[in-house]
Amino acid sequence: MGALVVLYGLATTSAFFQGGLLPGHLEMNARAAAALLGLLSVEAAASGNLVGLAGFRLEVVRGCDALDAGAFFSAAVVAFPAPLLRKAAGVAAGFAALLAINVVRIALLCVVGSWRPDLFRVVHVEVGQVSFVLCAFLLWVAWARWAASPRTVPRPA
Repeated sequence: MGALVVLYGLATTSAFFQGGLLPGHLEMNARAAAALLGLLSVEAAASGNLVGLAGFRLEVVRGCDALDAGAFFSAAVVAFPAPLLRKAAGVAAGFAALLAINVVRIALLCVVGSWRPDLFRVVHVEVGQVSFVLCAFLLWVAWARWAASPRTVPRPA
């Protein structure tokens, strides 16, 4: 398990990640949040890793990208005694769910920052970050219950 943590740390601090993969990932988060707000009839725009909404700009930076929570979730899945295929399904589905939840979180932060800037810090730090880690944990609990459940094999008729 420790080796996975070291590998994650090395990967996310590499020049390839920092200069190549991360900027595109942050921009994708900003564009997705602006698109989600647009679907909800809230006029928002994204430019690079910035989301703008009614005079408020939110910069999506490292740490607000769901990668750490996704790594935490994935490490918990890998460490759990379950069949390899269930682990693979768990990592893929859980990581995708966390990415989607993060986009919702970014969109909500834009709304709060635009409409109630006095609450932005509290919602971002005290509520948003804790809630996001809790989501990762609850997703793992749901996956672990599924992964530990007996597999049903259809019986021949």
